[in-house]
Amino acid sequence: MLATRFRAFLAGRRAEALARRHLRRAGFLIVERNVRVGRDEIDLVAIDEETIVFVEVKARRDSLAEALMACDRAKRRRLGRAARAYLGREGLRELPHRFDLVALSREDGRWRIVHQRGIEV
Repeated sequence: MLATRFRAFLAGRRAEALARRHLRRAGFLIVERNVRVGRDEIDLVAIDEETIVFVEVKARRDSLAEALMACDRAKRRRLGRAARAYLGREGLRELPHRFDLVALSREDGRWRIVHQRGIEV
């Protein structure tokens, strides 16, 4: 059981690293990662031009569709709550911001990445 949890932890770290690389190549500046805000967590905080972007990263082994569906309504609500708290804590409430999802899956030995900009929270 511990080995399974550790493998899942490592897979999550790898997915976040791939998401960061994808975002950097798209011109984003990664500001913070794995930000704890109360009991919630924001996977990545980035800057895209003049916009603060709160990024949720979801990965699934064999299904990009499952990775996309893993960011359900409850998860989006938690992301929105955490982002509002972060903006308040950092004194950034007046700045433009949005929420993005980066979904990844490893299919046929290759990573597939989908970046959805401006998801509803």
